[in-house]
Amino acid sequence: MKYYALLCLSLLSPLAVADEMPSNQYQFSVQVQEDVENDTLNLTLGAKAQNADLRTANAQVNDDIKHIMAVIAQNKDLQPQLLALQSQPVYNNGTIKNWLVSQSLVIKTKNFTSALASIEKLKPKLDQMELRFSVSPELQQKTEDALLKKALLAFKDRARLIADTMDSSTYSIGQVNVDNSLQNAPMARPRMVFMEAKMGNAEEPVGEGKTTISMTVSGNITLQ
Repeated sequence: MKYYALLCLSLLSPLAVADEMPSNQYQFSVQVQEDVENDTLNLTLGAKAQNADLRTANAQVNDDIKHIMAVIAQNKDLQPQLLALQSQPVYNNGTIKNWLVSQSLVIKTKNFTSALASIEKLKPKLDQMELRFSVSPELQQKTEDALLKKALLAFKDRARLIADTMDSSTYSIGQVNVDNSLQNAPMARPRMVFMEAKMGNAEEPVGEGKTTISMTVSGNITLQ
């Protein structure tokens, strides 16, 4: 993991903010960020069927979903969440020609290879597959805690620099705000790679990518 530090300083001149801030106050912000390897696969699987008879379409989807759930249940690394069954009419010349029924389930796992092994068994029943990689809540919290400490120390260093530069012996810190953000880096063909794996043309998923986690501390100081 690489660590980056970005320091942003915005000194507000007394003339520009005479009505908003005393001349001995300075407002600024610091930001630190880190690129973290994604460790969680968020996988959406689904089945769908279309038939003139709604009950027939429902029955087909139910059978497919039961099969998918049975296979997933055999893999202790996968914890599925079943979503609601959906049905919608398909019109032709203003009348209902067919019914389209679909149902999906969502899986989160840290074992990518294990997930692919189960998908291989499900190929005949899958009509939908979407994926995205993310950082697990545990890794996100751990990273944010470390970044917050670094950002607060950077804020104090910048405050001391301002005070020294402005020939002030001491300063007091006013209101301080903390903000975090996540940004996923672009991944190279992740959906295509997984679809190739689904068709048996790849042995394991690739392209998990990284997420940039950043922490910003902003506030103001008053020079004495």
